Parts: sequence; structure tokens; C-alpha cells
Amino acid sequence: MLTDADRVALWLVSSDGMMAIARALEQLRLPASFDSDLVGMVVHAADRMVARGDAIESIPGWTKRTLRLRAIDLMKSPRGRPALVRPEDVDSPSVTDTDGSAELLAAMDLDEIRRLIGRMPGDTGAWSRSASLTYLSVALDGCFPGVSCPAPIGGADEFDAAHWAGLHYADQRQCFAPFGESDDNTIRQRRKRRIDDVRKVLVEAYRSTQGEVDDG
Repeated sequence: MLTDADRVALWLVSSDGMMAIARALEQLRLPASFDSDLVGMVVHAADRMVARGDAIESIPGWTKRTLRLRAIDLMKSPRGRPALVRPEDVDSPSVTDTDGSAELLAAMDLDEIRRLIGRMPGDTGAWSRSASLTYLSVALDGCFPGVSCPAPIGGADEFDAAHWAGLHYADQRQCFAPFGESDDNTIRQRRKRRIDDVRKVLVEAYRSTQGEVDDG
């Protein structure tokens, strides 16, 4: 009888799995030669899930998320560290570009980032700080949003789902259509503006960890 770890391993060698491996490496500009390391780390994580008796409800979903998390671990390792984004590279495109956000997240000292977000002045907006913290938990800590949380479909990046969760749990419900209805252009534009606000909070916190605080 196949275990969930066996199913993860089989999915990783499928065409979808191989594309997910390549994407996880490309997002963080890691060399393709890291693929075997990444696969080994993901399979090990699946083995640990099985050993604990924890079920993996969605093999593709869990595996894609774990690929991203373990790729970030590789990025921070001595082998991957030369590719880390430099503070001077974190400019305005990173605020609006999803791949830029991936590189930024890999370079973050998450504990310090969270402390800085918590200490931001009130005019930053409580909702955007809350959404930023939720985003970090979903994007990097492996937390899964509840079933009532809206999620993007149709080829959206995994980081987009974390942003949606951040908005949802920060009570930005006006960024989503009512249940059973489709988003209109007004809602989509509103959601995009809110996500941009969250990305700005993350970039500001990151820059603060690099001593780039703007005193003006």
C-alpha cells in the first residue's frame, strides 16, 4: 500500500512535478543542479509527515508548498547564499513583481521582520500590518488558510494565495466578491491595490533590517 510519502515521490517525477521543481528553483535563481537536493528535502519532509501520522490531503498542493519552503532553505544555505538578493536590488519592481517578492522573502530575517512590522507607526495601517504577518505565515511557515478563505484560481502563483489569505484575515472582505459571485474589475483593482500596500510594508520592513531606514 502506498504511503503519502510514496505519492509525493511519484508526483515529483511526473511532468507536473518536474515543472514545479524547476519553477521553485527559478523563482529564487537557484541553479538547476540543486534539483536533487530539493527533491530529497521534500521527500524527507513527507516521510516525517507519515511518521507523525499526519495525512497529506492534497499531494500536489502540499508538495508545491514544501518545494517553495525547502527552496528557500537552500537559498539561505552556504551553497545558495551567493544568490541572495542585495538590499540595493530591492527597488520598486519588487513591490509589484511576484518573483521579486520570492527573492525578497528568501533574504528576510523573519523574526526581525515580524518585530519591525509590529512596531510600525499607526499610520501604516493596522490591516496592512496584519495582512503582512498572515502572508509570512502562509508563504513561508507552511500555514494553511481555512476552508472559508478565498483562493485564486487559473494559474495564479502560490504567493498570490498567501496575499489573498492576508487580506481575508485582515478583514478586507471588500476585496472579494460575495460567495457564489464572480469578481468584477472594481474588485480586482481594489484587491491589487491592497496587495501592493502589503508588499510595500514587507519591503519597508526588509529595508529596515538592512539599515536603510528613511528618517525623512
